[in-house]
Order: sequence, then structure tokens, then C-alpha cells
Amino acid sequence: MLEIEKLKEFKSKSLGSNIKSIRKKANFTQEQFSEKLGVTPQFLSSVERGTAGISLNTAINICNITKCSPNRLFKDIVNVNTTIDKYDFLSDENKKIIDKLIEFMLENDN
Repeated sequence: MLEIEKLKEFKSKSLGSNIKSIRKKANFTQEQFSEKLGVTPQFLSSVERGTAGISLNTAINICNITKCSPNRLFKDIVNVNTTIDKYDFLSDENKKIIDKLIEFMLENDN
């Protein structure tokens, strides 16, 4: 039973860390982001510290508000296996390079 509790704690802390990273990348303060999510700043702070969980609705709202993928939100929690899934973890600059490479390959595909 202890292992299950450790796993749940790890997942909560990972999710909280992911949310904080996503929020910061989107240039939101905790106050701004909590307002957009319809939660209190105290609750958001608890989530980011891994001491509170979120609903499916909140997870969807986080993705929609920040334009992040669920893969990014659940990084280190859900296994990512395909190359398409891994694309979400690239920097914006590297995504642009990959996009240009794909466009080039499609234009020159016989």
C-alpha cells in the first residue's frame, strides 16, 4: 500500500510541476491563471505544489487556455510512445524546423 501512496504523490507533484511550467511559459501569474481557470489562487498554488488534484474539466481548460497538448500536461505521468507524441516536447524553435522539413519532404515526394 505504501508504494501506491508514493506513486500517487509522485504523480501529483509531476502534474503540479507541469502545470506551473505550462503557466509560466504562457506568461500567466498564478492570479491571472487561476482567474481564467475559475479557481482560487490558493487552490492553484496547492495544485502546483502537488498537494491538491484537478478535475478533468480543469485539465481540459488548462490545455485550451494555454494551447498546450495533453501530452505536455501529463508529461512523466502518461507514457509517450509515438514520434507524434514526442513532438509536443520540442521547443518552439525545433518544432518550426521539423515543420519546414516535413513541408519540404511533402513538396518533393514523388
